[in-house]
Amino acid sequence: MLRGFDSFPASVYRDGMRLVFSGQTDLAAIERVEVLKGPAAILYGRIEPGGLINQVGKQPLANPFYALQQQFGSFDFYRTTLDATGPINSEKSLKYRFNLAFETANSFQEFINNERVVAAPVLRWDISPATQVTLELNYRHSMDPLSPGIPFIGNRPAPVPRERNFGESTHTLRGTDDIYTGINWSHAFNENWSFNHRFYIDRTNRFQQANVFLNSGVLNAGDLIERSGEEPEGDSGSTDYFTTYNLTGHFNTGLFQHTVLLGGDYYQNQNDPGKGVGFAIPPTDVFQPVHDDVSTLFRTQG
Repeated sequence: MLRGFDSFPASVYRDGMRLVFSGQTDLAAIERVEVLKGPAAILYGRIEPGGLINQVGKQPLANPFYALQQQFGSFDFYRTTLDATGPINSEKSLKYRFNLAFETANSFQEFINNERVVAAPVLRWDISPATQVTLELNYRHSMDPLSPGIPFIGNRPAPVPRERNFGESTHTLRGTDDIYTGINWSHAFNENWSFNHRFYIDRTNRFQQANVFLNSGVLNAGDLIERSGEEPEGDSGSTDYFTTYNLTGHFNTGLFQHTVLLGGDYYQNQNDPGKGVGFAIPPTDVFQPVHDDVSTLFRTQG
């Protein structure tokens, strides 16, 4: 929510371009996050008037830099990040940057075991003082198990152990593989006029095992809660294409100085939502541990 408007995900950008939300963004390859409050349509076209969030990616540096970080936390949280950058040739016209992250973590809830891998190489070539080309790739693999939530009694959550998960130990897993790649090049014709063009492709593949969810948060007679499930038929995913071009010029008319910007954007989304087959699960005692393996339920339900 930005200034009272629901701005997610349409108002989330990456390096000034619209970023289609495909899951959680890992900050290993992000230099900073900018928030523009207020109406931003004057700069970025159709957008919610609350504002805009722009993620600025890490770019290659002319001076060598290396960083290695290790984090530890509760519930077996481990995260390792690597950041390396510098010139490849002696003229420093060819530079690279590589960011890597690996994270695993459990949770206070049972059956929750997260995993994330991020690899983000960037290569920049300064062909001349007036022309540059940047190639970048961002690969993210994440495993994020599901939790259907806690039922309630009256207006309060059911008094179950906080680690209770009403999903299943082996069939609540879901994951995402995302590859974001593109090219960014610019050329300055002279000190007053320059041209910039970007083209990016974002391919996302989503996969999950059978999803178990609560039919409602209200208990039936006794302590029984009704659950249902859905078994996906294949994976789902999407492919997004985005290109933008801008011609920027500066000129004077008498006492006045002007800056003119001419450009356009093109965006295309191809989405495959996937399909699933629902199945019923016998009512479960909310105060008893759930099945250890929902595959037995598949057999009983046919």
